Amino acid sequence: PKRSSLWLLFRAKQGPNLVGKDGPCVDMTIVYALPRSGLVQLYILLHPIKSDGNAIEYFAREIRRLSERLRNDYGASNSNADLKITIERYNQTRRLLRQLYKIRNTNDSFLKGSDTVALMTAGLLMDRDEYNSILNQIVKEGILTKPKRTIAKRLMVVGPLLDNFAILNQIEDLGAYIAYDSTINGSRYFDLDVETEGDLYINLAKRYLLSEPSPTLASDQPKEDYLNRLIVDYELHGIIYINQKFCEPHIHNYLFVADLLKKTIVTEQSRTGQII
Repeated sequence: PKRSSLWLLFRAKQGPNLVGKDGPCVDMTIVYALPRSGLVQLYILLHPIKSDGNAIEYFAREIRRLSERLRNDYGASNSNADLKITIERYNQTRRLLRQLYKIRNTNDSFLKGSDTVALMTAGLLMDRDEYNSILNQIVKEGILTKPKRTIAKRLMVVGPLLDNFAILNQIEDLGAYIAYDSTINGSRYFDLDVETEGDLYINLAKRYLLSEPSPTLASDQPKEDYLNRLIVDYELHGIIYINQKFCEPHIHNYLFVADLLKKTIVTEQSRTGQII
């Protein structure tokens, strides 16, 4: 999305270099034209849309090529030992975020959904050790806070990148509670850790390709089972789909989610049957 690539690019004070992932987003046509502007050197990381064994091996090779390019061109320190340390640092982030979402599921008053997504997004920009320290403190406070459930309608927000926090604030100001999200800068970021034993590049590829089902990937995990599990686990009353303009995979996914919710059987555990 433009906010995550072009926005960061043009905020840079010196001539930056950009790594782009090939994909269906319309702004990729702009990214492809950037090298001709002389502003950046562009490296395209080819990303498969399947998640079988061949796709994992292919993507592992692509990540390894990127690693070698960073080492050769920019002197990046990315030995296996360095990579393992970095993986463990980011795994700690994911574990803390999973704990935070678990706390929020039983305590509606601890942290608003909009603040949670904002906190999650901050971690994409902050120093990793500093972020983990702050996140750890927030999780500790959440553990010590007495669980409290309100009568607010429990909603899940679905979509690509969420960078307009005002929309989320408005939803909760109207009396709803964003109990969960299925977004790029939300649950899709932390659902799987990267294994630290064996081939680290294979492990990185698995983490990217086997994570929470994405509209841009052909996941082996049935989306129906995944969505139904979230509906039950988080006792959802409804889903709000927030899409970005021209994001075709999510337009198709919206239709899929809407159709699935029409088939959802209303039970005491799952009261969902609405999509906005």
